Amino acid sequence: MYLPGAIILASDSELADEMQTDPKKAMKDLAVNHPGLFIFMNFINAFAVAALCEEFVKYFGYRMVQTPCFSNQSLKSTGSAITVAMVSVSLGFACCENLIYIFVYSPPGIAIQASTLLARSFFPVHPLCAAIQSIGVCKRDLEGDKRYGLGWISLPAIMLHGSFDFVLMIAAYFYQVENIKEGNDDDGGNVTTPDTDEDVDIVSQLPAMICGLILVVVGYLWYVMQSRAQTKRLAAMDVAAVRDQNSLLV
Repeated sequence: MYLPGAIILASDSELADEMQTDPKKAMKDLAVNHPGLFIFMNFINAFAVAALCEEFVKYFGYRMVQTPCFSNQSLKSTGSAITVAMVSVSLGFACCENLIYIFVYSPPGIAIQASTLLARSFFPVHPLCAAIQSIGVCKRDLEGDKRYGLGWISLPAIMLHGSFDFVLMIAAYFYQVENIKEGNDDDGGNVTTPDTDEDVDIVSQLPAMICGLILVVVGYLWYVMQSRAQTKRLAAMDVAAVRDQNSLLV
């Protein structure tokens, strides 16, 4: 991320000088005049920093959990237990993250903090991605598909999580750029009333929220199809195991 920025500064002497004298204004000019840099940075932040790290944390959090013995249960029941365990880990992760967003990132105020929590509750990305990961874990541990390592298990969840974060980051970036151009940022001279500013925020965030909701729905439908197909395979394996056991007893 630093290399493209360094190249831009090296090719633009005025921007480089401004970075020394007025870094805040220089960053605003950089954001307005070089959107490709910020789109690239948001892409890296969404997929590598956020999605990759968080999905790995949830996976290894599940691996560290002390789970009960599944030796006396059917494969179908074991698969359900794995999904419940992974979703439970992700809910703990989401709870901690929501507390940070409410008490650290959000401005003080009960109304704002409640609206932040409500908005994040509409997008259950963390538990959904954990459920998607459980499909791969069951394929590896129960169906015996050794092709499913950590990468293939986490890839669908990373793609969904990264796409969701990328949409929100890009929307926030272009919203801030528009504020800078119109002079409505923190240093701008234009002042809007709180009611008008709140209405503009809601309208500007609506497309990103709709796109995020579409991604969540698509991810949920994909999980439902994969889960039903896997449940049928595990049930067939249970029937085959019982049939083999009965044949040995005979």
